[in-house]
Amino acid sequence: MTPELAFSAANLVAVLSWGLLVALPRRRWVSDTVAGIGVPALLAAIYVMLIATNWSSSSGGFSTLANVALLFANPWMLLAGWVHYLCFDLLVGCWAVRDAARCPLSHPHVHARTRRLVAVSGDQVRTPATRRLHVSGPCIFSIRNTGSGG
Repeated sequence: MTPELAFSAANLVAVLSWGLLVALPRRRWVSDTVAGIGVPALLAAIYVMLIATNWSSSSGGFSTLANVALLFANPWMLLAGWVHYLCFDLLVGCWAVRDAARCPLSHPHVHARTRRLVAVSGDQVRTPATRRLHVSGPCIFSIRNTGSGG
């Protein structure tokens, strides 16, 4: 198997998992079992295998940006980094969907806010109609109206 083929397979698995999460967010077997445990465990196992089989033959490391660039010059190590990202992104997305299920948001709101939360660093995200998504309290997706029209 080539790194390119493994990359395509890992992406396909992640996209299918995200598709299930988007299509069936309130199904616990999706957010808890398939996308929440099964696929991340598979991706984590692939990551560990890639690191274990390629670390010693790779130059570079994590001490400087230049060393990370050297490390990622090896396509297998670059793939390991990408698989790590896919795993982490899916775990955060599942956590956000499970948390949103406890809050009074409709399905479209859950996905818009989940993707924004995963994509944006910070504790607040501007949303339409002068609403803000607040990361606080018992639900990460609590909404507070900060103006009229919301």
